[in-house]
Amino acid sequence: MSSPAAQRLRVLPAAFTVERRPDSTLPEGDTWIALVRAPEGLTAVRETRPAPFTK
Repeated sequence: MSSPAAQRLRVLPAAFTVERRPDSTLPEGDTWIALVRAPEGLTAVRETRPAPFTK
């Protein structure tokens, strides 16, 4: 049996949001990093954006 290929992991300097979409619709735009489709729906991972500043 052969050993699996080595993988390198690194910590990214950002915060990420995991969004579950039970209706399985694709998120707007192309800012997502990963999409995972399962029988329960679609999960999108994207970089978290800062909340808009309000006075």
